[in-house]
Amino acid sequence: AKCHCLMRTLDDDPYIDAMWSIITDDGSGEERNQGEEYPRAPALIFTEKLNEIEPDLLITSGHGTEQSIEMPWSLGKLEVQETYLAPLDNNSEPVAPIIEISSNPKIFLPIANCLVGHCNGSQCMATTFLGRMGVRQMCGYTVRTWFDRAEWGTLDLWKSIPGRLTLVDAYFLHQACMTYNLKSIDSRYLEFKFDVSDDDPCYETIVEQLEKQYHLENETIDDKVLEQIHGLCDDHDTFVFYGDPAFIAKLDENKNKELLTTKFIRTSETTHQFIIEYKDIDTAQSFSLPIGNLFTNRIEDYKILNGFEYEPILTDNFIIILKPKPLDKQSTIIKIDFYGVLLN
Repeated sequence: AKCHCLMRTLDDDPYIDAMWSIITDDGSGEERNQGEEYPRAPALIFTEKLNEIEPDLLITSGHGTEQSIEMPWSLGKLEVQETYLAPLDNNSEPVAPIIEISSNPKIFLPIANCLVGHCNGSQCMATTFLGRMGVRQMCGYTVRTWFDRAEWGTLDLWKSIPGRLTLVDAYFLHQACMTYNLKSIDSRYLEFKFDVSDDDPCYETIVEQLEKQYHLENETIDDKVLEQIHGLCDDHDTFVFYGDPAFIAKLDENKNKELLTTKFIRTSETTHQFIIEYKDIDTAQSFSLPIGNLFTNRIEDYKILNGFEYEPILTDNFIIILKPKPLDKQSTIIKIDFYGVLLN
């Protein structure tokens, strides 16, 4: 949480200013209806598939702790034992041999798994996956999660146009989106710093801290807006990135079917144009996720000149278009003009 706060204070805008991650290792499913049964233990199936297909990407969901993830929903789990993974059933009995190592490079996204991103020692999920399971990058929550905007939002940006963004780019840009969302509700919440020094910070913790600082009970706030305030203030600071940010993790660009292209045009020494062109009208009208780009050079004295209707976010090192749908329903092109002095 302190690193997130620090990285938003390096310049005058409220957005994250630099990519950061934790580089460490131990060397330095779906819900079922009541009555349904799995013919084989889920943890056993996971173990077999991990060895059989050597996946490039692991995505998990369900209950989690620093030492385990359920496979899924109380029907078994993977648990760290020493520096290995033990596949267990719902009675904590072994269902397969211990997983000692998985060497092929992979990305691990424990979507909505509480606490998997909290590194509390050398024998935890983060260090084990980074150290022995071939994981090059992962994102995870350091607290018990309930809002889940950070993880799902990062995944959505990353996979929305396969091959366009690296995982770290998607993480970085989605952090900025959450900052903008919070700022749009009330900029005073940008000053909030979630104190996670409590042994087990949770939903009640964030509610109590926000109430103490802002006395929200004395204000008339819609329930949905209040949930957004609680959730964004939580996810803003408790979702961390592990692994080398320079590692390039992209989805297969051949799967994107050329949904859209983006490009920058320098229209003068200090003016620029960001252009989004969709492959057809149907794609232009149906695409709803933000589209962003990081700059290869930082700029200063920046401002939007044209295209405000698409809700652009512009800073010294990136641009994000929050509503990238052409207002002209027969058009496939969006153009955003902005001013910015290039820094060498």
